Amino acid sequence: MDTQERIRYVIDMFEGGNASRFALRLGISRFAVSRMCNGKASVSQHAAAIAKAYPLVSPAWLVSGEGEPPLSLSELERVEKMAEKLHEDLKKLAERLDEVERTHREILEMYNNQNKDL
Repeated sequence: MDTQERIRYVIDMFEGGNASRFALRLGISRFAVSRMCNGKASVSQHAAAIAKAYPLVSPAWLVSGEGEPPLSLSELERVEKMAEKLHEDLKKLAERLDEVERTHREILEMYNNQNKDL
């Protein structure tokens, strides 16, 4: 993937392909975005602004292709749903652990009371 393709990838993933919205978010002209997409302008001069506007985009990946591309929004939504499910599962496990600990204390108390009577 070359630099122009990486810019288009960011625009597609985060702005639904809308280069005007991308330009607005960065505070640059639509013409500047067009020039980057066509390889007529350097992406590196805008890499910091892009990384600031899109924290999931690595400047190193954007400029040189090093590392992994950012997750798409659909992938992020899937990861968020998985995290929510894990959170719910952990909450249920914590409740079950509390219940087991209560039962354990009750059994210990019954055992101690029986030993007192002997």
